[in-house]
Amino acid sequence: MFVIFILIVGLIIGSFVASTVERLAHNKPFLSPRSMCPHCGEIIKLKNNIPIISYFIQKAKTVCCQKKISSIYPIIEITSVFIFFINFTLFSGQSLLIISLLTTVFLLIFFIDFYYFIIFDNILFVLIIISIFSFLMNNFNPFETDIYYSFFASVGAILIFYTINRIFFIIRKKNGLGIGDIKLIGILAFWTGLSYLPYLIIFSSLLAILHVIMNKYILQNSNDILSIQSPYGSYLVTSFLSMIYLKNILVTFA
Repeated sequence: MFVIFILIVGLIIGSFVASTVERLAHNKPFLSPRSMCPHCGEIIKLKNNIPIISYFIQKAKTVCCQKKISSIYPIIEITSVFIFFINFTLFSGQSLLIISLLTTVFLLIFFIDFYYFIIFDNILFVLIIISIFSFLMNNFNPFETDIYYSFFASVGAILIFYTINRIFFIIRKKNGLGIGDIKLIGILAFWTGLSYLPYLIIFSSLLAILHVIMNKYILQNSNDILSIQSPYGSYLVTSFLSMIYLKNILVTFA
């Protein structure tokens, strides 16, 4: 029953995230009451909108107009199930609530940035609200940082990354980081504090570099290696979440 419960929760959250990613990325209403076909706009019936199952039963095609359904839907839904399985395994009580809210926001950030290279301010605003609630009301502080050090880490990270971005712009005549990336690193640095911020920067940067290398030499991207875009925001939230999981595992089994 426990596994079934996690599966249902993960699929529901994953379905929400997948539809929200597509709506935000294509400038569609976020609070649309019903899911619509992205091709013809017809309302999707509930029986044709079951997470993962509908995708494979319909052979990745819409029922209404027989157009291809993006693979982003099952990918997000399966990822969500995996993430929430980890959440329910490692956390409980109020900590489980906070980590579940965080991972939902992180899934949105990861997939929007990974596929569309953008991080929306309204999503970052939600992340700020969760962060404030966690620090002031819930006391979920996975990196055990002091709020004053968190403030300095946040401001310092924003200034450092903004400066790096300006230097890159002067040299290359284009931005090396998006403004959304800089805002995101500022929010995450508030969580990590000064002690864990270097790990976040190193891990996320390594993933971003690996992304570029894979695009250039494995996927045979013809662009100059410095011109290949890397969704740095995606790798920031991936590194941050991995650090929380790893720290929790080390504390639990120490």
